[in-house]
Amino acid sequence: MSNEVEAAAGLAKAAPPLAVTGMTIYGIELSDIVLIVTLVYTVLQVILLIPRYWQLIKNLFKEIPDVSIGDT
Repeated sequence: MSNEVEAAAGLAKAAPPLAVTGMTIYGIELSDIVLIVTLVYTVLQVILLIPRYWQLIKNLFKEIPDVSIGDT
């Protein structure tokens, strides 16, 4: 491997601990970081699932026949 690839791999491995250390220095505790990351992950999942379920509901209502009350 080249030195650039090794440096990039090392930086990628060190990024999460460096981010946690940096945020802890600024007064955000590890439990708060976990809470924030979990909240962001949950919001992203909800946003990404809304279109899928919206399409599912639309397709479901297309399959239901339109029946009037007075039809026999």
